[in-house]
Amino acid sequence: QPDHELKSSPTMSLQQFVDANQQAIDDQAVQNEQICTSLELNSEQCYEDCIYYVSPLGLLNSTDPTEIAKVLGWYQAGGSPLGWFDVGNPDFCDYNDGRYCFVPIAAVEGGMGGFFPMNVQEHGCCVPASCEGEDALKVLRQNPYCYQAYVSVYNDMIFTTGFNVTETCEPMAREYNAGFWCVVLLFAFLVFCVIIASIRTQCLTERKERKQEEEELSAQQNEQMLAFDARAPEQPLRRDAHENNAVSNAVSVATNVYDSHWFLHCFSIQHLWKIYTARRPADKSQFNYLDGIRVISMSWVIYGHVYVLFLFSSPSNMVTLVPFDPSAKPYDYVFSQFYMMIAEYGFFSVDSFFYLSGFLGAFAIYRQLQRYGDKAIRLSRVW
Repeated sequence: QPDHELKSSPTMSLQQFVDANQQAIDDQAVQNEQICTSLELNSEQCYEDCIYYVSPLGLLNSTDPTEIAKVLGWYQAGGSPLGWFDVGNPDFCDYNDGRYCFVPIAAVEGGMGGFFPMNVQEHGCCVPASCEGEDALKVLRQNPYCYQAYVSVYNDMIFTTGFNVTETCEPMAREYNAGFWCVVLLFAFLVFCVIIASIRTQCLTERKERKQEEEELSAQQNEQMLAFDARAPEQPLRRDAHENNAVSNAVSVATNVYDSHWFLHCFSIQHLWKIYTARRPADKSQFNYLDGIRVISMSWVIYGHVYVLFLFSSPSNMVTLVPFDPSAKPYDYVFSQFYMMIAEYGFFSVDSFFYLSGFLGAFAIYRQLQRYGDKAIRLSRVW
């Protein structure tokens, strides 16, 4: 850092600050060039970005507002040196043409890391995207705010023995944490229940069908015996037995095996499919199409409200979601994807609900008029 003491006051403008500290700013720019030259960077563009990146004070010599905003965006996308588990903002870093570096403090081999690898303090910084591989790590280590101050506070003062800073400036593989595995296990458990209930339902159904076949065969044998049996006193008894078999068959046919067990009733695919494909009575079947409109509209409304609630929650990566400013830079915004466009136009689903409400309300009045006939005129005061 330059040896000059910076002069500032709350009432001083930016230009006044530059004029009062011009010598310190010039010295800082020279020092930045010396630092970046000593790093022996492979990329010329990385070297140019490094000059401003290692100390934003040198930006005050720049007259390009785009360059100033870009470098300040790199620092803004990084984590605070004092923030606990402040990992920065990877999306905002990418939006500002930066490269996200993950620098957690982890248990080293031979210490706690020998028993269970873990990050005791997670952190992240943003470096210029022009710096790749070793160049990115070299420039990262020169960041006085996000990296050097963070290492000084946490690694050198708090976590000392058995811990070390790990540096990764390449895209990382997805981590499957406990929450992810809980969702996977819950989904697998539900699928397992459906499979078991469906198999059990199928077995009981086949057993029931075989029993019905046996009862039908027995009934046929009884009928044959009644036809050739000449003893009249015994005929009513055999006929009563035949009638009892017919009644039991009718009862068994009318019930399903999953109706008597809650587990099969809830999870068997046979019952679920029956519910899914159920239709209205024949006299009301002309409104079957309304069910499909209801399902689509309801799902669309929920999806659209989730989209709105997420925007109102002020997410940290909002700048990468929607180009709120007409002059925003070209970028692959999240809501430019087709699946998010559906959420953006969720208000059309509300129109479908208005249509259903008006249609069903008018049809209900029409049926009432048909039911009352001329009496509806006398009930005009009710309408």
